[in-house]
Amino acid sequence: MKQHQANDLLNKYQQGTCTEEELSLLESWYNEPESETIAFEPDELLSAWTEVWQKLPVYQAKKTIKLWRAITIAASLLLALSIGFVLFSKRDKAGQDLTVKNDIKPGGKNATLKLADGREIILNNLATGEVLQQEGLKITKTANGQLIYTVQGTAGHEAVAYNSISTPQGGTYQVILPDGTKVWLNSASSLKYPTAFTATRREVELVGEGYFEVAHDTQKPFHVITKTQDVAVLGTHFNLSAYPDDDFAKTTLYQGKVEVRAQNLAVVLKPNEQAVVQAGKISVKPIDGEGDSAWKNNEFSFSNERLGEILKKLGRWYDVEFECPKDLENLEFGGYISREKSLKQALNMIDQEGTIHFKIEGRKITAMK
Repeated sequence: MKQHQANDLLNKYQQGTCTEEELSLLESWYNEPESETIAFEPDELLSAWTEVWQKLPVYQAKKTIKLWRAITIAASLLLALSIGFVLFSKRDKAGQDLTVKNDIKPGGKNATLKLADGREIILNNLATGEVLQQEGLKITKTANGQLIYTVQGTAGHEAVAYNSISTPQGGTYQVILPDGTKVWLNSASSLKYPTAFTATRREVELVGEGYFEVAHDTQKPFHVITKTQDVAVLGTHFNLSAYPDDDFAKTTLYQGKVEVRAQNLAVVLKPNEQAVVQAGKISVKPIDGEGDSAWKNNEFSFSNERLGEILKKLGRWYDVEFECPKDLENLEFGGYISREKSLKQALNMIDQEGTIHFKIEGRKITAMK
């Protein structure tokens, strides 16, 4: 697409006159790997962003603010123009640049490995390569922040030992277990697991949130144990969130089949279903897309989500504390942003329309009208 065509279509989008065909053309252009790079001046980009954002359809009904579709399109356009999701300046009454002043950087790959003998290894301080040998296992750290367990020799004939990997607030990590199961850990989470699965049942314990791609083994079902539930699988992809400061646990299934048990209750999930365990009950609902697991791909994705829950997720990733008045907690927002953006850029997604404002004092952030 030539630059004048991009200009024309962007102008039409800003004016709300794009046809479905033109919207499809814009999206195809963005997704086309061989697309030409369109050069815009910084002032043009800033102006384009401001005009697009001001034209986003915003509705408030039943305490709900819906921004989803327009934000997604605007994000695609601006990414295609090589400026990221939010690259605008928001200024206070004194004209100071609020996107830079006292901003907080995002989290990153950071975790601690605790061995069965009590030793603790801070993984982000280690160089790439082998970490150690342990009872017929080789534990290796890769360059992209991944811990791999490789079975060697007679592993599995020794007494079962347990390791654990934990992430702090603002940390995330991936581990490949001895059976080949892949686990992504979100912020403020921990996983306890055996160094070898020797019995007829593979079992791990999770606190916090993890995304699992379970290696298929019909002879050894895989179980994820949390404080309130037992999730049993043979081979599948699912996300499980069970933070201690939440009053619920959510299991979201993307591939395969899982059984969720809580007390004397049990449900079997099909792909694109989610089970919520809360107050001793299990409810099941359909889900659309991979919003609950977007964090695994280093993204925030909110679809009609309560402000109180959004701020919890932001707090865990940016290692900050939020204060949110009770009358604001149930406002619902939708939107998307990379987790590589700064805290201010993430808050701008919520604050842009002026419904909610944020006061930042060190690592304490207060939400207000």
